[in-house]
Amino acid sequence: EGEMESPRTFREKCTLCYGSMSSGLQKFHDTSFCFWSVVILMQLFVLIIFIASIVMCILAGIKAFVLAGCSEVYILGDNTVCTEALDTIRDFVGSFFVGADGQPLTSVCSDERLLTCDLIRQKMAKSGGFTVIASFAASMISLQLIVDSAMRHEQARWRRAAHALYLKEAAATGEGAAASSSAA
Repeated sequence: EGEMESPRTFREKCTLCYGSMSSGLQKFHDTSFCFWSVVILMQLFVLIIFIASIVMCILAGIKAFVLAGCSEVYILGDNTVCTEALDTIRDFVGSFFVGADGQPLTSVCSDERLLTCDLIRQKMAKSGGFTVIASFAASMISLQLIVDSAMRHEQARWRRAAHALYLKEAAATGEGAAASSSAA
């Protein structure tokens, strides 16, 4: 009769988890147990950020691999080769035009963004570097924040304990001094 039925659906499990957490936070919000539980939860969050940063680093590596493969296709990376290829096509097909009809082929590759490897190289090099640096910095700064919070919590806890001990000793010496002065 007094047994609770275990949750079956995902929603019921989330509701039970939320209820337990909110009950624990309401009753034990000022204890060390609650603080360290929140610290562990935040470390889990930092772990997820770190895993995401590793995934982003892998993606940056894939971008670098694509960039290395792109450099093998010379026509997509060199303005001279691109211009010569277009000139060859124009010689073969007389009605071949890229851009405006009278535009010279020397500027067509850069004007029409036909040098895709250069575009990829410029954009991916910056984005890959920024992604790697920023993702690791975010996870390290988050971890530092958690460690700093834990350090400050422990300092405050020991400060309160030392103050309580001081008050206890002061009360004991005050009672002892009062008893010795009344005996005299």
